[in-house]
Amino acid sequence: MKSKKYGIQILAFLLFITLSMHAQKEVVHGKITTFNSITVENAEITIKKTKNSVFSDSLGYFSIECNLKDKVSIKAAGFKTKSVKVKNLKDSLNVNLQIEDSERSIDLAMSKGHIDKSDLSLVKKYFKAKKQYSLGYTNMTDLIKGKFPQINIVNNELILRGINSIDSRNGALIVLNGTEYNWSSVKTMEVTNIKDIRILKGSEASRYGTGSSNGVLVIKLIDE
Repeated sequence: MKSKKYGIQILAFLLFITLSMHAQKEVVHGKITTFNSITVENAEITIKKTKNSVFSDSLGYFSIECNLKDKVSIKAAGFKTKSVKVKNLKDSLNVNLQIEDSERSIDLAMSKGHIDKSDLSLVKKYFKAKKQYSLGYTNMTDLIKGKFPQINIVNNELILRGINSIDSRNGALIVLNGTEYNWSSVKTMEVTNIKDIRILKGSEASRYGTGSSNGVLVIKLIDE
């Protein structure tokens, strides 16, 4: 008799869980774009747990049945796949996709029907107008410290953590547009002129010869 009572309680509990899950399941609406405003058509929206999928329409809109906290994957050729979590069943699930890597990715997206031909030139324009490398920084010291936390600036030298140097100097070699510079000269430069900075170590750095055993900081300017 006791076991029968427990069995009824377990069944009631399972029924409660099932009803609760069903109650949380709703149709969520959303829109897929790129560059925050350009429609992405035929993007595949998939609920990871159930594998249920739908596709965005010609205006980028979609509707899909899901549960709260479901993870949703959004895929489209030429774009980086993006995953989002359903945090509110009442809110729209608006997702902005990023171009994968180059203008060829944009052409691929158009050929697969994700970008309308009329939007092609605008997408390429936005893609080329990348954010400034120095955005958010007012001087070279802050830029280096912000983007490369593994670098310490000591006595006008850039010290890369984790490098045990046998070189007589401790600082990394600084190469700007192919020419060697010291930090005292580089730190006064206008950050808005910087196109890109990379750190090279080991065999990659060795091609710069003497002084490269401490690592190499390669700086490129916008007007190069």
